[in-house]
This record gives sequence, C-alpha cells and structure tokens, in this order.
Amino acid sequence: MTFNRQETKTQLIEYFKNAYQTDPPEILKIEKLEKEYSPEDAIRWYTKDMCLYRQLNESLRLKKVELLIEFSWFISDLYKQLNQESVSQKANATDEPIATVYRGQLISRKEFERIQNSVGSFLSVNSFFSTTEDRNVASLFAGNVYSAEVDLISLLFEIKTDRRVKNLKPYANISHYTLFPAEKEILFMLGTVFRIVSLKFNNEHNNWVLSLEICSEDDRDYQQMFEHEKHELVGENPTYYNLAELMYRVGDYDRSEKYFNEYLKMPINVIDTIQGYTGLSKVYGQKRNEELRKQFINKSNEIIKSQYAAIKDPNDLNELDKLLNNTLLNEEESSDIHMMKSLVNVQNKRDDLAILNYQKVLSIQKRQLPEDHPDIARTLFVLGHSYVSLKQFEQAEKFMQEALQIRRKSLSGNHRDLAMTYSSLGSLYKIIMKNELALEYFLKAREIHLASGIPKAVDLWIIETSIKQLQDIGCTVPSSTLN
Repeated sequence: MTFNRQETKTQLIEYFKNAYQTDPPEILKIEKLEKEYSPEDAIRWYTKDMCLYRQLNESLRLKKVELLIEFSWFISDLYKQLNQESVSQKANATDEPIATVYRGQLISRKEFERIQNSVGSFLSVNSFFSTTEDRNVASLFAGNVYSAEVDLISLLFEIKTDRRVKNLKPYANISHYTLFPAEKEILFMLGTVFRIVSLKFNNEHNNWVLSLEICSEDDRDYQQMFEHEKHELVGENPTYYNLAELMYRVGDYDRSEKYFNEYLKMPINVIDTIQGYTGLSKVYGQKRNEELRKQFINKSNEIIKSQYAAIKDPNDLNELDKLLNNTLLNEEESSDIHMMKSLVNVQNKRDDLAILNYQKVLSIQKRQLPEDHPDIARTLFVLGHSYVSLKQFEQAEKFMQEALQIRRKSLSGNHRDLAMTYSSLGSLYKIIMKNELALEYFLKAREIHLASGIPKAVDLWIIETSIKQLQDIGCTVPSSTLN
C-alpha cells in the first residue's frame, strides 16, 4: 500500500518552494516541475540541474525519513522507467554482454578504511548511483588526492556488469536523456549491491581502484545476507508499513505507532489489516501499554481465527496459508503473520504446528532485531510452553532458559514478564520432579512480583500455592543461587 501520490507530490513541491524561496532561478525550475512533470519522463527530470536529484540523493544518504515519504512518488516513477530502459536495452543489444563501467569519487578516509576491510564482502549503495562507460571521464571526477594530511581519498570504481544474468536492481544507459550524452552515463537503482573484488593503488594516476561486480539473483551469499533489505523503506515502493517497521527496529516506538495508524487509515485488505494490528500490538508491548497490546492482538487473532475456523481439511489449510503468505510483502520476513498463525494453532491444540510457526518467527527476528530484543525473548518463552504441551521437557527448558537470559538483560528487575518466566520454569521443574529447583524459581518469581508494587492477584496466587505445595512435601532452599 503506497503513499498517496498526489498528496506527497504536492507536499514535496511546497517543501522545495519554501527551501528555495530566495533563489528565483530555482523557483522557476520547481514551478516547471509542478506543471510539466509526467511519470514517463522521470529519468529526464532526474538528470536536470536542479534541487530534485540533489535533495533526493541527500535524503537517501542521510535517511531523512519524512522527506523520503514526499519523494515516494518520484522514486517509484524512476524505478519503473529505469526498469523499462534496462529491459529494452538488454533485448536490443548487439555488443558484448560483459562490460565495465566507471565512477570517480572522493571519499573520506574513514569510509575508505571500511571498504578496505570489506574486500570479498558486499557494498550496498544507498542512493541512485551514476557511472560512465568512459574511464577518462570517471578519472576526472576521482582526481588524484592521496595524502596522509588530507581526509579525502581519490577512488575510481571499476564495475563489471553482465546483462545475461538477472540483476536484483535495474540499471541502464541514460545518456540520451541527459544534457551531456558524451559522458555515456549508466544509472544504477538505489539499493544495488556489488561484491567487492579488490582494492589496489594505481601509481600512474595516484588513486585507488575499487573493482566491483554487480550481484545477481543467483548469488547465494547475497541472498543470505541481504534478503531482508528487499522491502526496506527506500525500495521502489515505499509504504507506511515499511516505515513503521523501520521505526520499530530502531526503537522509535512513537513514530512506529504513528505510521502503523496511518497505514490502517488507507484502503487495505484483510492481510494488511492483520499486519497493521499486530504491528500496533508489538509497539504497545514495548511502550508498556498492556491493555492496548492485548486489544490489537485480539483484533488480529479474531480475523485470522475467522479465516481458519471453517477449515477441516489439511490441504485446504495449506491453501489458505499460501493465500495469506502470497498477499504479504514478503512471506519469509513477516514474523507477525507467523506469530498470529501460531496463536491460532495453540488455541486449536495444534502445538506441533504452532512450534513450526514459532521457529519461523524466531528465525526472522534473529535476522532483523538485536540479539537481546524483548520480542525474541517472548518468542522463546511461548515456544518453550508449546514444548511443555507436547511433553518435550528438555526442549522446553532450553527455550525458557534462553528467554530468561534475555529478559534479565533487557527488562527491569521487577518486570512482570521476568516474574512469569521464573514462575513458568518453576512449573516445568515441578513437572519433571526437580522440586528444590522448582521452589527456588517460584520464590524468585514471588520476590519480583512483590517488588513490582502492583502484583497481579492470580499470578501471585498460583506462585504462592506452588510454593506451599513444595514446602508441604519437605522441599527447602538453603540459599538461592538465582540473581
């Protein structure tokens, strides 16, 4: 679900007019953009000497999120036309399929050192990337700066392309759109990923040469390392959902909440609604608003439950899964939908299927989130409970202990989730007859609940009852080993 095209275009034009109100020549160009722009001519507008391309690439490099929303219509148009040019040029080409293009650039010493330490790895460009077929033109842009006293270093990019392979992002010769066709400009889509082949110093020209190869869909190393970037905010179709997810991942929960709500205001289908509700539920979880977290979890759950309710045949259930997944931006990266499906499976006493869903959630979260993120702990915790239901107690203990270690690091010492983790482990140890260990964990759970100042009566009753039962059969804990 993309942003409103006309609204964001109007906002961008107004931003330009305010930013350049003291620059009459630039205002004339902006007014011309407002009146004459058409999607079929996006590349030509990108190549014009005006604020459009300068502000776009600056916003991409610096991740100016609010401004990127206003650029979304232009990014989409530019992607579509660049892709059309790429397909057309490949189909009509008669020259050799393998070619080399160049780019000259001055980079900071810090950036140079990062590249120097990344040979053999990948380089992902976060803006539209202009190159040329003419090495001499690129060398002029690179200059010949290399000195210990200067922070800038001359770098010549030498990029090998092969039009026979299917590239992940489009690129094309756009020289027929520019004012300087002799420069033979090749434009790469933002987000293009290259493999760093080598970095060598050229004594003759006093600059460094960085050899790159463009990655293709067949590059397995790339797929493993960068698959999650396919639907980032600054892809070819930015959305409020992507933006909300990005804000959530960086811990800006207020803005994440704002963009999930904006997403839900738009005309969306059932799957989109589920994503919006589950997104808000996890945001409210981080903001410690338990009432709203449960409210949106329940809304999501009811929608999915209604979809699953009438299905008895496993084949039909698989078809529904495919339908749900195919409607998502990226089925492999949507931990929310797998989590909701697992909850439905738990309610229907299908813990074996729930475990498969939880494992998918965990795999995605470990790629997307910091290793001590509370969401990972929550998934480990519920995964442990499903193993308890299947009487696979060794696995249950493993996952609950992992959840406990994360929660001890990421939560306050009197957080209810921490108490519940100790309590659940106490129940597990009680089931497998490790009674002294069970008592130790229940006592720790009670200590945390009481320290919170607002212990839940039901939780505390369960813990107190378990402690009494264990003490009645003679269990004692001389001194707790739990911190």
